[in-house]
Amino acid sequence: FGDYDGNIRNVTTNKWVNGYKHYGARAQFLYDPSSDMRIYIAADFHNNNDDCCADIIATGAPTVTGTNVTYATTAPVFTVLPTPRGAKTRQVSQNLTTSTKEKGWGLSGQADIGIGTHTLTSITAYREWNNTEIRDGDWLDGAYVGFNQLHDRGPQHSTTFTQELRIASPADQQLSYVLGAYYSHAF
Repeated sequence: FGDYDGNIRNVTTNKWVNGYKHYGARAQFLYDPSSDMRIYIAADFHNNNDDCCADIIATGAPTVTGTNVTYATTAPVFTVLPTPRGAKTRQVSQNLTTSTKEKGWGLSGQADIGIGTHTLTSITAYREWNNTEIRDGDWLDGAYVGFNQLHDRGPQHSTTFTQELRIASPADQQLSYVLGAYYSHAF
């Protein structure tokens, strides 16, 4: 479990952003009934809620004079955005709380079975992942004349299934070998 309030203040909502709340678990089981059979199962789950990735406007447009670089803070955009203070900027003014919401889980199993002097191994795994990114692309606290409202909501989902099957000779002989096959399907 992890929890963090954030490090940037959204002056529109008067809340801290760029924080997170994460929790997860993993379990493993081993069944070892004989010298010719071993079964191992592992499962995991995680849930992440981040109010992250509020981008700060740390500088205005650069002006170069000789070897000096200065940054404008009088541009019209700074009438609706917090005034930039370079590396000390610690606030945003956004009407959308940016966030990343992610859940995922997986399950895998391995069986090792002795067949004479050889070992047959089967490894099967399944993983599912869901992620939604919500971003405020205009960095504004509302719609303004001359500025577009840009918000992005990007859901993503993936599922992966894998299967490995192999047979191995004893390792303590002059010539040892492993013969196997692997299948993976991501959708």
